[in-house]
Amino acid sequence: MNFKAGAVIVCAGIGVRLGNIDKAVLELQGEPLFYHSVKIFNKINRIKQIVLVLNKQHFELAEKLISSVGNSNYGKNNPNISFVEGGKERKISVLNGLKVLKKDISHVLIHDGARPMVTARIINRIIDKLKVYSAVTCGIKVRDCLKSAEDGLFIEKT
Repeated sequence: MNFKAGAVIVCAGIGVRLGNIDKAVLELQGEPLFYHSVKIFNKINRIKQIVLVLNKQHFELAEKLISSVGNSNYGKNNPNISFVEGGKERKISVLNGLKVLKKDISHVLIHDGARPMVTARIINRIIDKLKVYSAVTCGIKVRDCLKSAEDGLFIEKT
């Protein structure tokens, strides 16, 4: 089987730790969080299909944003990008995304759409490692410094 990578970008959850804010439409620099991830994954030629897992009420917003880019890789008629409705739990949302992938996709990158700072370098490194290992994950080193703020506004301790 030839190596062919796809991406499932999961952003159907509600941010309980954010006070039940819908993370999919939470904006960063005037754009929903999920859109930042879609733009990065779409720039990588080695990603052959993107499945965006959203709450159904956000499909229209996603179609509008994605088709407005003007890139031929985008648009609701593009067979390389799909939308699917998420489930009540993350694992169901991931499964829904996996079910939409084309049969010839051999490897899948599952990305949390609420993490918009992913880079093409990170994605390409993961793809490179998937050619060697059957499963790969990435992480960022924890900083040695922790801060405490009792009122949530001012740092009490470092």
